[in-house]
Amino acid sequence: MGTLIVVTGGSRSGKSEFAENLARQRSKKTVYIATAVADDEEMKARVARHQKRRPKGWQTVEAACDLPNVTAQAACKYETVLIDSLTTYAASFLYAHRHDESQDTENAALQEMHSLAKAVKTNGATVIIVTDEVGSGIVPDNAVSRAFRDVLGSMNSVLAAEADRVYLSVAGLTVDLKKISVRAEEEI
Repeated sequence: MGTLIVVTGGSRSGKSEFAENLARQRSKKTVYIATAVADDEEMKARVARHQKRRPKGWQTVEAACDLPNVTAQAACKYETVLIDSLTTYAASFLYAHRHDESQDTENAALQEMHSLAKAVKTNGATVIIVTDEVGSGIVPDNAVSRAFRDVLGSMNSVLAAEADRVYLSVAGLTVDLKKISVRAEEEI
């Protein structure tokens, strides 16, 4: 049975570095699933910074779509799978479904996350997923941004519920949310 770890936080919170350190500690046989599409100079520079931090022995697989299948295949070959990030994957998912009026996009995204969690649990690998916490700010002023915020928030919730560990990084400090979380029923 696989292990699912979610690492979330805001921009430049230290979440990717924390996830990379977790992966280093777990295994030398690691694959990095990159979900970003480097289509401009600024994004290429971001990708290069991330690549520079990774150990030389890690393999890299790019996956802008079909993350459950790509993860399942990687989990069969590697002890540790690091996905960075669910945020850019959610953006690609929404873009790919932008003209599909036959289905509820948020529901489709949730089904994909359930498939991803199932893929992790049926393999023996540790899968670490990096994602952003984007719902703490103001309500976006346009429908596309609101849809992105809602879909990513829902994706994060599905994976966090299924995860063995969930970490939150803020200002370079990380806490274990599963250890400190409470349920409303427990407080009554």
